[in-house]
Amino acid sequence: MGIFKKLKDVLWVSEPEEKSVKRTFFNIRCGDILTYLGDDFVVNAVYVYDEEGFKWNTYGYDDSEGNHCYFSVVSDDRLELSLWKEVLTSVDNVGDKIVFEGKNYFQTERGIASVSRQIISGQETRFRVKYWEYEAESGEMLSIEESGGTKTVTTGKMIEDYTIEILPGS
Repeated sequence: MGIFKKLKDVLWVSEPEEKSVKRTFFNIRCGDILTYLGDDFVVNAVYVYDEEGFKWNTYGYDDSEGNHCYFSVVSDDRLELSLWKEVLTSVDNVGDKIVFEGKNYFQTERGIASVSRQIISGQETRFRVKYWEYEAESGEMLSIEESGGTKTVTTGKMIEDYTIEILPGS
């Protein structure tokens, strides 16, 4: 190695390049892009749910029509991916069965979870939710979450892992 090369290496120490972390379904960040069937969506919120040690992730985004939507990732006995869209309706009585838009939905799960939410500005909040999950015979899903006296209703569907791509935002 020549003297000039040695001097350059000593005098001009270059900053190590930050290695970008490969995104998986479990480490998506705000600002990342989800591509589903050719449509791109920017993640604007990351939710981590914890129910007595069982954790799952949900990523918030807005669709092209301005609807609040969510991509949920659950690893139970197998990987379960689902897409959800918030609907503007209220549900007063939660029980074993709900009729929504003329379809019967039957309760599949319910519980209480602690949630950590980080939004695109970096602000993080923590809160608790009660949740109820339902499924129709057709496979369509309905979810109700209650926090702070407010109920949020979403409709959803299961998706395959090959239908969605994650692109790091920055």
